[in-house]
Amino acid sequence: MKNRIILKKHLLLAVLISIIYLVLFTILNIFEYHTYTSLSNNKINSILVKLKEEYPNVSENEIIEILNSDSKEDVFLYKYGINIKNDSIVLDNN
Repeated sequence: MKNRIILKKHLLLAVLISIIYLVLFTILNIFEYHTYTSLSNNKINSILVKLKEEYPNVSENEIIEILNSDSKEDVFLYKYGINIKNDSIVLDNN
């Protein structure tokens, strides 16, 4: 009988610790996601501002189409040693 009570206490403690770690991991994961997204969006915005300055005749619709395209080609970045499947283009995200 005494062993059952001790077992229940240990099991409850293990479940409670697991829940706490799960909550903390989830919060950390959300924070990292928002940081990653923010850094990426800021870099893309900087590129787009420079693009509009250098090429004012490029329409915003063309830029939006490029951003929303589903191109899988990484030939341009690959020649600079960046593999888009494994590496982050934005160094701050590493």
